[in-house]
Amino acid sequence: MDKLTNYIENVFASLLKTKEVVEMKLNMLEHMQDKYNALLVQGKNENEAFGIVVAGFGSIEEIKAELGIRDT
Repeated sequence: MDKLTNYIENVFASLLKTKEVVEMKLNMLEHMQDKYNALLVQGKNENEAFGIVVAGFGSIEEIKAELGIRDT
């Protein structure tokens, strides 16, 4: 799980720590952990599960758009 936490922390590192950003980060991490655990139960190894979860993550630009953050 530490890999997922580190991944999310790195993705969100460039964003201001507003309430909305922190809530989204925690929500995304929870969903990613749930999916990761489900993949492990299905028989994927840790690296496969991590890769699948990260591949489905989306981009920081999509996150910014959802949060209404504009680059200046």
